Amino acid sequence: MPQISGPLDLDGTAWKSESDWVITTDVRGPAGTTADVAGRVHANGTLDLAAVGTAALGLTKPFLQPRSLQGMARFGLAVNGPPRFTSVSGTVTTADARFSVPSYQIALTGINAQAQLRNGRANIDVNGAISAGGRISASGPVVLSGAYPADLVIDLMDLTLADPSL
Repeated sequence: MPQISGPLDLDGTAWKSESDWVITTDVRGPAGTTADVAGRVHANGTLDLAAVGTAALGLTKPFLQPRSLQGMARFGLAVNGPPRFTSVSGTVTTADARFSVPSYQIALTGINAQAQLRNGRANIDVNGAISAGGRISASGPVVLSGAYPADLVIDLMDLTLADPSL
């Protein structure tokens, strides 16, 4: 992808053990992104893989511009079963991240988030401060397919918003 630059180093092995492929990899990428992936690919196509690492949230820049997301995400994920979302489980977290929306002159700062993935759903818990004043939090499940139906509880605390065009 031309919008994301920087070195990517992949060191790994794969070998056949009876009817399974055993895989171990070590990935190092731009902006401190890392991943260690290990496990098996079974002869029937099912997976038994685990991945732990970090990802720079700034890598979302090509998808979010002119908005900006900064910080690091940490993940510990597993894929057990057929290669589809419903087979993914684990946790993704971030601490002290920042999301800015320049066109509205607003940012969310000190974002702490946790997403627990299981059975094609993400149970999320997110909170942060709003640059204009106040805090926001959201928690609840999100289905990771279709129209992404969710049942979120959103709390706005001591919120201050201003429209700069007024």
